[in-house]
Amino acid sequence: MSKAGSLSDPELKQLQDIMAANAENKDFSTTLLNGLNCGGKTGPDALLEYSKVYGDLAHGNHNAKGYQDVYGNLSTVLATATRDGGMGKDWEDGLLKAARRPGDSAAGWNDNYPALTSLMGAGGNFDKAFLLKAGNDLVDYERTSKTKGEDLWGPNWSLRAGAGDPLGPLMKQMRSDPAAAEEFLDPSRNKNLTYLLKDRSWPNQDLEGKLSPDELRNSSHGMFGQVLEAGATGRGPNSSQPPVRPHDATMNRIMDTALSTLGGDKAGDQNNLAVALRRPMADMVADYVADTHDILSKDLPGPSEPGGLNATREQLLRVIRGTAEDPEVYSLIHLAETQEVARRMAEFGPEAFRDVNERPDPKFEGFVNAAGKALGALDAVQADTITDHKSDEQFKVNWKAKMDYHYIGTLANMIPGKDWLPVGDIAQRYVDVATSDWANKVNAAIDTKAQGDLSSLYTTGQSQMQVMLKAKADQFGVPGRDILLGQLTDSANVHYYTSIVQAHNAAFGKG
Repeated sequence: MSKAGSLSDPELKQLQDIMAANAENKDFSTTLLNGLNCGGKTGPDALLEYSKVYGDLAHGNHNAKGYQDVYGNLSTVLATATRDGGMGKDWEDGLLKAARRPGDSAAGWNDNYPALTSLMGAGGNFDKAFLLKAGNDLVDYERTSKTKGEDLWGPNWSLRAGAGDPLGPLMKQMRSDPAAAEEFLDPSRNKNLTYLLKDRSWPNQDLEGKLSPDELRNSSHGMFGQVLEAGATGRGPNSSQPPVRPHDATMNRIMDTALSTLGGDKAGDQNNLAVALRRPMADMVADYVADTHDILSKDLPGPSEPGGLNATREQLLRVIRGTAEDPEVYSLIHLAETQEVARRMAEFGPEAFRDVNERPDPKFEGFVNAAGKALGALDAVQADTITDHKSDEQFKVNWKAKMDYHYIGTLANMIPGKDWLPVGDIAQRYVDVATSDWANKVNAAIDTKAQGDLSSLYTTGQSQMQVMLKAKADQFGVPGRDILLGQLTDSANVHYYTSIVQAHNAAFGKG
């Protein structure tokens, strides 16, 4: 190890073989870490030096692949040795203390924490306890430091998305460990969540809109978004794991804090949602659709059900408005809400159209009105998004292209809950007619060459409840001209329009 760049080719091969054969052996790993010596530095200081040396060699021009193998196995050594506190509290505390010390550069920035977390991200599988210890210490160190960003971490911090940001490799590890993500972001335990959501500057955040989807997803900010999603839902992004139901108290706290923090306190805060957080927040809103439907469809006197979210309707709408800058992302929320309405509608039987004192069944009428209010709120988001970009023809073209029903049909399969909360054939029929009707009307409304103005955007979802009600009436043989069916449709429309006005005034500050 100490020969590093002066290793001959056979020696490098020998070191590769030794490390590959033993990196997952705890006795070997603890012995190696305790015995490291680099230019007189020992223990954690020596490990950080070797991380820098072998990290540089792994990206060099000579035998880079061999050094990558050694570097990756050194990461595995660290993970193996620290599992279950194997190196002991004093050694771990000494490692984090060494990581906090400024490096040897004349500028005085810290290259030790990036060396530690880069090593952690190079292949080792770290246990939750060590991940949390390093993550909490790093955020605390950065949050309380007088310098930030490039001044703290050096010029590599902003060369490209995530490069040189010591938080990136930790987020990469944590995004696939929902239990660690929960504890790391739990607002009742620490200040990590609000700092990372609101106060931290992320590398190249102002350029996120120009990154490719893969670059954005693998930036440190993008990986934080995936950690946020894992912490709030109990599932890693793109995980085949069934969702957690019900959400536990920690997940609900994370979701609630994310909505209230990102939703802000006033109109205009909807413009502050970072590009990297659009998809994670849309996934989270869709995953919490029972709660978000409750918030959007009622004037709640208290927390939502079933999760007990305290975020306001306005805060939720501002977050959804932030996601709607990307129509594909917004579609996930709209489709999840449509599915939730259909699921609830399918629970009613023939009594839904029963005549009660010349009025429809009160429970069903109450559901219909609430659903109209929720769908109206989402259409207010959609209309606000397009009108905010009314002079941007390319934006409208992109929106229209992505609203194609066949494409939306593909997206429907991506909704969290599509497979694990089956809505049944009847409810799925409601979903199909509602999304088809909505998508076609959105396409027509956005086609400004034909429409001339965008006022029709405020009515694109008006008939969603109408076609769903018609489908339900057909199910029970209720004629299309039935008086009660007409009353239900009219009542839903009133709540739909009222909800649009409320959303524009209260959430977005517009008349």
